Amino acid sequence: MKRFQNILVAVDTRFDKHPILDEAAKLAHHNKAALRIVDVLPEFSRSLRNSLPDHDHIRELLLDEKRAKLEDLARPLRDSGLSVETDALSGKTSVEIIRTVLREDHDLVMREAKGKSSTSSRTFGTTGLQLLRNCPCAVWLVSPLVSSRPSRILACVDAGSSDGLDVELNQKVFACACELADVNDAHVSLITAWSLRSDAILEGRVGREAFEKMTDMHEKKLRHQLSQVMEKGPRNLSDSEMAVLNGDTAETISRHVKKTGTDLLVMGTVARSGLLGLVMGNTAERILDQVQCSVLALKPANFACPIHLIDDEAATHSVAE
Repeated sequence: MKRFQNILVAVDTRFDKHPILDEAAKLAHHNKAALRIVDVLPEFSRSLRNSLPDHDHIRELLLDEKRAKLEDLARPLRDSGLSVETDALSGKTSVEIIRTVLREDHDLVMREAKGKSSTSSRTFGTTGLQLLRNCPCAVWLVSPLVSSRPSRILACVDAGSSDGLDVELNQKVFACACELADVNDAHVSLITAWSLRSDAILEGRVGREAFEKMTDMHEKKLRHQLSQVMEKGPRNLSDSEMAVLNGDTAETISRHVKKTGTDLLVMGTVARSGLLGLVMGNTAERILDQVQCSVLALKPANFACPIHLIDDEAATHSVAE
């Protein structure tokens, strides 16, 4: 299955190089997908607008500059046989990218982890985090600290959940990781992480032997469920390529990413706590603070985007009238 057919690549044209376009082009060729390359000009601050009476003209000049640079980036991709469109947008970066996704029905957003002017000390900037939280389609944030072409891909699933949507998302995560491994001739592995809350309290109440037996049984169950994810997927993995990790979720995953030299972490997101809720709460912030690899986040079938294009456009027309 060629999952991504309409790919949006968000770049910062102030950078001289855009290795993310190489990976996007490779994926587009493999999937026979269309590409759209965009850049977003942030709105001028109120103080700047007040001090520049011709700020609208200046904004248009800057947008024209970005349009020209985007066309320069698109030209060699078109020459290689790809269908490529470009667009210079204006507004809040994450919101304008999401509006474009909604308007043009994109199924993947690829973006460099941070813009050139980002002041965030994290691997992923504020815009990247907003896209992970709110974008209705898959989001691939490419870290500047690893190659844009992944050679080691890690699929991270919630094998402990029996909820139908979680099970479906687990399969989607593993299948997507395998597809990208095929495109990049990369190694793929599969993990799940778990921990029993208040381990010390439980051990004190049930005794060490009973506690160890309970944790051993739970880990065996998770290993079996992880194997089921693999067996229903497109690729067979060896035991060494599947791991059930016990410990604090954020710390355990980040250590495993570093230990295995992972370039790309593929995961699912839902609006609750636990492994699949990575980008919606404290666990997410802690993982994204610690990992330095690229991240591809997939949404569950019931994800509701908080940004509504129709409402936004209706409000705009209302004001204009």
